[in-house]
Amino acid sequence: MIIDLTHIKDEEEISLAHEYDPKHEELEFVDYRYTTGITLEGTALRQNDSVSVTGVIKWTCVITCSRCVKEFNSSVDEHFDFSYDVYDKKQIDITNDVREQVIFLHEQQYLCRPDCKGLCPTCGNNLNTGQCTCSHNEIRENKFSQLKEILHDKKKEK
Repeated sequence: MIIDLTHIKDEEEISLAHEYDPKHEELEFVDYRYTTGITLEGTALRQNDSVSVTGVIKWTCVITCSRCVKEFNSSVDEHFDFSYDVYDKKQIDITNDVREQVIFLHEQQYLCRPDCKGLCPTCGNNLNTGQCTCSHNEIRENKFSQLKEILHDKKKEK
């Protein structure tokens, strides 16, 4: 979004509204798909040689859980605040700052719920829907059983 500074007087605040296309801004990922555009609503306030741009960015998306691979819907509604030095400038482009803010708001790991149990590493069953019956569960109940066996075998060798 380009803001034309020639139409903003000192101490004047203007309203802003813009919608970004996530595909155009290269913000779509395999595990994070936008179901709406990224909307920006805010204001720009000019004060001498600086402009403050504040407002809210919003979008909805479908995310894939990092543990169980289940897709779930999510909405983002976040405040932003940018400041620019505009001495001798006729316009400013805030697109890169909005894009960086959106990327910053992406989490490193998405979970469908905080207590997601994920998938069984042996059979791939979703452990949130119930236990699987594969042999991995027996080992899983006693995580150190294999280590205990190795130590026991080593003691026998001595």
